Amino acid sequence: MTQEVWLPLVTLILGYVAKPSENEAAVTRATAPAGWMRILPVATLILAIGCNTPGALVTTTPPVSPSPAAARPSGGPLPPELLRTWKPTDTALVGTLIFTAPDKYAFETPSDIAGGNVVVNGNEIAFFGAARCGLAFPGGVGLYRWTIVGGELAFVALNDDPCGRVSDLKNRRYTKLRS
Repeated sequence: MTQEVWLPLVTLILGYVAKPSENEAAVTRATAPAGWMRILPVATLILAIGCNTPGALVTTTPPVSPSPAAARPSGGPLPPELLRTWKPTDTALVGTLIFTAPDKYAFETPSDIAGGNVVVNGNEIAFFGAARCGLAFPGGVGLYRWTIVGGELAFVALNDDPCGRVSDLKNRRYTKLRS
């Protein structure tokens, strides 16, 4: 029995039990407490039913979900030297790698775009939060070491990236397309 059902029922019963009949109206003050004794068993029964009904009197607080900031690897924003669009040095590869402030990346081809989030710790970068990957944190994290040498950006995989980014990053070099 839900609160919506039993609360009006309690009110109705208590109102009936507490309302004196015409004969009881003539009861003197000395016997008045005896009339209240009729309410006690009824109130006890109603409370017992209400308390044994799952969820009848229980109020719950919804579970607290981790905030988006908590659902990410540790690290900071992209450094200025990565914030740009990069094109692969291998001319057989079509597309670009785009880093935008403070923590976004995308792989863009003429027919598609896919991306997610990144955090940086020194020369390590963690790719995560890719909608296409389908793995929520802590799954779906690809960890790489990045370097820029002679204007070329390169990545070395530091773990088995479960989300397919490895084909776009591992052993690939990129040059700056635009700032």
